[in-house]
Amino acid sequence: MVAKQAQTSELSEVESETAKWQEAHIIKDENGWPKKGVHYTGGKVFEPIVGLHKDVLTYDVASMYPTMSSAYNITSETINCDCCKEDPDAKIADDLMELINNDLIRDGYEPRPWHYWICTKRRGILSSVMEDLIRKKSEYKKEGLSLEEKAVKLFANSGYGTFGQVHFEYYDFRVAELITGFARHTLLGLDQLLKDNGLQILHGDTDSLFIRSVETIDDCGCGNSSTSCRSDITTIAKERFQVDFTRDKTWKALVLLNSKKQYFGILTNGEVAYKKLVGLKNNYPPYFNEIVSDLIRKETTELFYLSDKKAYDNNKAKKQISDYLRSAFNILSDSFLVGDMKFIIQKLCYSAKTQKALYEHERNCWQKYIFDEKIEDCKGDRSLAEMSNQSEVDTFVLENCS
Repeated sequence: MVAKQAQTSELSEVESETAKWQEAHIIKDENGWPKKGVHYTGGKVFEPIVGLHKDVLTYDVASMYPTMSSAYNITSETINCDCCKEDPDAKIADDLMELINNDLIRDGYEPRPWHYWICTKRRGILSSVMEDLIRKKSEYKKEGLSLEEKAVKLFANSGYGTFGQVHFEYYDFRVAELITGFARHTLLGLDQLLKDNGLQILHGDTDSLFIRSVETIDDCGCGNSSTSCRSDITTIAKERFQVDFTRDKTWKALVLLNSKKQYFGILTNGEVAYKKLVGLKNNYPPYFNEIVSDLIRKETTELFYLSDKKAYDNNKAKKQISDYLRSAFNILSDSFLVGDMKFIIQKLCYSAKTQKALYEHERNCWQKYIFDEKIEDCKGDRSLAEMSNQSEVDTFVLENCS
């Protein structure tokens, strides 16, 4: 607490107008301690072109957020510094500032009452640290030290987020806002670069773009071979945006869903890959996991991939999927009708974690429902129910939540 009080005292004396604005806009609890920080926009996510796509490439920006900090010297002591206040070269690009403000307005917040600038006279501490971590990650990768590479990657990627966490001792939302702002600006620039080369963008998320594969000169409007085109894109991305933009995955078939950041498909090596599918979350009932796992397995996806363009073949694939789903729902329905408790307990139970004790939840939610059941089990003795409260993990049956 002493450290927090000292930090607040020091912050109020900082000459930077944006730092003072931050202190004034932090939401605090009844005791005056920070509760919620200033809102800033996260990564850029493109609307997916929903459906099955064949021959897709994923291009990825290596260490996007650490690179933004390193490349653009983003750190607390360099943002809106006193020494570069009147230097026009220190100001961030007008279109970047416009992007940051427009995203804030879209999310229901007021635009920033300032234009950001970044110090051109000194190197920031965070920027230097990120530069070193990026270098070490590259060295570990070349040496085949995958564990060390992953550790450095996780450490570097978490760096920006800590500055956006209001309880972090050196909290400064401006660092997080500029890093994500530069990242969105970069991804939009890469998107335009690929489009200018005649490529179709199917989806994009934070540091990755999914594009239709280019195999022949006729597929791309740039007039070069596919290999030359890809090489040129990587080179231009490095020169124009200061990022390593290289091919990450090659998909034989990719299915993009309505929900952003959710997709699955088959890689060219035959491996099934997916991201953030709701039905495969660990805290969902095992039965849901089994159904979704069957739906995205290689054999199921290939029903569509291997069918030709005739509507009849596609309809056959759709019918097989529909029949499978109908069967899954029938099993679910029959189990409830006959009261198959073994199936219900083994297949439809799921776990959930609560940060607070169950009895602290007053609004209607699953935590309150469970605690009400505990009170019943304790024959109405609330004190006894509180003593038996398992606040960390409680498992309950889906039927009890209906």
